[in-house]
Amino acid sequence: MTVLYVASDEEGAGKTALCATLADKIRQRGVKAAVFKPLAGAGQDPGSDPDVQVYHKLLGQRAEGWPLKLSGRGLTRALLEGISTAFKVVSEGADAVLVEGSCDLSAKQSQRVADALDAKIVVVARYGHDLSAS
Repeated sequence: MTVLYVASDEEGAGKTALCATLADKIRQRGVKAAVFKPLAGAGQDPGSDPDVQVYHKLLGQRAEGWPLKLSGRGLTRALLEGISTAFKVVSEGADAVLVEGSCDLSAKQSQRVADALDAKIVVVARYGHDLSAS
């Protein structure tokens, strides 16, 4: 199974759009793809995270046991175990899983999640006119 962890350093960079689009394109090729957002967005209740609703509307995928809430204690061992458990359910029978990372995690914490899920990482940056090609 292929697992891709999509990270960014800020909200609104396009993680949800990239995950949904890639999952749709993969499915169009007859490959079973799933999306997974392990952690609710900043200030979001796990039951009302709008990204999960996007995945359901566009891909017909329901969230069962995810996203989880990131506490003030950060990425604890228990939370990482909860993410791994939810991932096992989501990934069952999938050939590819796109994991939407959280901007609330540090780069090191994101790496820990990606490692736990045996995922490759891609980083998304929000477009701005000040981006340079240098």
